[in-house]
Amino acid sequence: MVEYKDGAMVSAVFDSYDADGNKKSETTPENYPMDPAPADWMPELSDQILKAGGTAEIDGITGATMASNNARAMMQAILDSGKPGETVTVAGTAEE
Repeated sequence: MVEYKDGAMVSAVFDSYDADGNKKSETTPENYPMDPAPADWMPELSDQILKAGGTAEIDGITGATMASNNARAMMQAILDSGKPGETVTVAGTAEE
């Protein structure tokens, strides 16, 4: 989710969901064994989105290639079709 105010991005939060609709950022290593854990890198990816300033130029996270690609795809979808006051929903995954 990104929020714009007066034409500038003011916040960005990236998260992914598993097949059951659970936020991956809230998983534990026991139920979602990924190294690094999503809770560790998702805040960094959110910061990268914000620092990109409304572009799809996001560095990404080593070990989280698919999520990094999804973040880029999310931003591109927002840039392509976003309008003031509108919510743009991006679902699915980007190709690796």
